[in-house]
Amino acid sequence: GLIFFSQAVILSGQLHSILGESLHEPTAVAAIIQSNFDTERALDHIFSQGMKYLDIQTLLSIYY
Repeated sequence: GLIFFSQAVILSGQLHSILGESLHEPTAVAAIIQSNFDTERALDHIFSQGMKYLDIQTLLSIYY
């Protein structure tokens, strides 16, 4: 659980380096998880969603 989430937070940092502060951390973490930890797919997902907030609690409930 914690390692899974920690890995998502670490990878979300890569998204922040590309998109800057306009990307909220919960959105970045959720996109990473939803994209199976693939940062390119996560970026595609964020752009297709218009960088709107993704509900990380709902996303995490899928895995637990």
